[in-house]
Amino acid sequence: MTPTSLPLPSHTGNDQQAGASVHSSACAAALQQYVDCGDIAGAVTLVARDGKIVEFDALGYANLADRRPMKKETLFWVASMTKPITAAAILLLLDEGKLALSDPVEKYLPEFENSWLVREKCDEAMVLERPSRPVALLDLLTHTHGLEEPPFPLPGAPLSTCVMAAARSPLQFEPGTQWKYGNAGMNTLGRVVEVVSDLPFEVFLKVNFFDPLGMKNSTFHPDEEQLQQLAKSYKRPPEAGPLVEAEINLLNGDVTRNEQSISPGGGLFSTTEDIFRFYQMLLNGGEFAGRRYLSEATVKEMLTSQTGELEAGFKPGMAWGLGVDIVKCPQGWTDVLPVGTWGHGGAYGTSVMGVPQKRLLLIMMIQRADFYLLVDGPKFCHAFDTAVMKKY
Repeated sequence: MTPTSLPLPSHTGNDQQAGASVHSSACAAALQQYVDCGDIAGAVTLVARDGKIVEFDALGYANLADRRPMKKETLFWVASMTKPITAAAILLLLDEGKLALSDPVEKYLPEFENSWLVREKCDEAMVLERPSRPVALLDLLTHTHGLEEPPFPLPGAPLSTCVMAAARSPLQFEPGTQWKYGNAGMNTLGRVVEVVSDLPFEVFLKVNFFDPLGMKNSTFHPDEEQLQQLAKSYKRPPEAGPLVEAEINLLNGDVTRNEQSISPGGGLFSTTEDIFRFYQMLLNGGEFAGRRYLSEATVKEMLTSQTGELEAGFKPGMAWGLGVDIVKCPQGWTDVLPVGTWGHGGAYGTSVMGVPQKRLLLIMMIQRADFYLLVDGPKFCHAFDTAVMKKY
């Protein structure tokens, strides 16, 4: 694709949300400089305080080629922001007494029985032995399971097939002894949800979270109309130059078909307002708009460090809860965020942070493929977080 170089206008909006008090867009302005210089095509930002949206803005373009402006209702591939939603599905089953986090995965998925562990490995040979204990659901929630990441499945492969591939690979380390981020654990949890609930994973989320929360544009299978609202993804070319369009692997094949593969670890498409509704529910301790989704005690456990002294997270000073990262020692990228701030990001630049001390929710939605591979990711996040924390 030929690089596209276009002027990037500011497209902001502050129309009144139902039940929301919307003020100025000073915090979104922190990202405008990056839109203006072409580092990102556009962004949508949202700040909520005490459960009310106080800033909600759209900047730049959702599509550079046809100059389609970014809008508040623009659809994003939120990638790994799916993971806390998958964790919440498991925690709902925990609240209902249908499982325990200490349960071994093999209790629900027999294909994990008699797992092997890599003790030694070189180019010529691999030495295997039995692990000291089986992988538990808690290990999957905290990325301390040791499962190897299987290859990306063929389009149309059911979740059970994807998880079977992970089950047949030997563990890379003893469960609970290391932190290593990936999709295999969360995809396995999605399969556990299917087995325990006797529902397809996406149906379980729709019935228990998406429909009652009003998340009408959250789906693993965006329809044709939703795809027209999808923000294009971009990246920098190897040589210096303007942004070029980047591929979203999940869109290979007919993503609108219900037979298309889903990924509980990162397959969700959603909008900024939908993301607000789910994560505000967590910030509220499991309740939203008068309905309780998770018990307060369970949400508290979810948002509390579960990884002890292990080095966990992509940034220094972080810990891991049940499906979320947590600020343990603010520094660098997180130096403006209080201890106990929690959240999750997505590979292409979507991010959400909950700040319990200030009753704040910070959401930033970008679609840039190399977001976390460069200094740009921390730069964008830090600029937005700093502006929000300074103002509120």
